Amino acid sequence: MIIPNIDEFPVESFFNVPFSLHLVIIEKAKEKKQRYYYIRRTAQENLSREGLKQLIASKAFENQDKIPNNFSKTISDSSLARK
Repeated sequence: MIIPNIDEFPVESFFNVPFSLHLVIIEKAKEKKQRYYYIRRTAQENLSREGLKQLIASKAFENQDKIPNNFSKTISDSSLARK
């Protein structure tokens, strides 16, 4: 079996994540980049099974570039603040 783009594969993180959590990632994350992301986060944050499930349920991968803010509630012309 050949793994495409081996440079992207988080080898060290992969071996620091328990097998049972890999099963959760495989079941819940369907795309390769999502799986790599959750493997890295699980290893970095030493997540439990429940912590990983919450992270996936919160769609952390999809929302990683979105910074939460309350500009629309606190600034009258929030379009300037979001630029």
